Amino acid sequence: MVDEINICGSWECGKTYACIELILKCLNLPNMSACFVRKKKHKMGELMTTVLNSAKEFDIPYFKDTSVSQYGYPLYILKNNHNEMRFLY
Repeated sequence: MVDEINICGSWECGKTYACIELILKCLNLPNMSACFVRKKKHKMGELMTTVLNSAKEFDIPYFKDTSVSQYGYPLYILKNNHNEMRFLY
């Protein structure tokens, strides 16, 4: 089992995109969830936009769960298997 993946590269070489693609593809497996984290609150919107746009690009349908506001962090659920994506700072 893999619990850590290290990706090295220069600025703007696609490290974030590669990680997002890997995580989104893993979310197609049953009983998975993902938590995307940024250190600063003002950077979270940028990360959410990138992840959600990538999900659309990879044809992964999702919806925002507005019924759960646990700690006020956004929660998105994949329509095909109900796996979760949460965004934290």
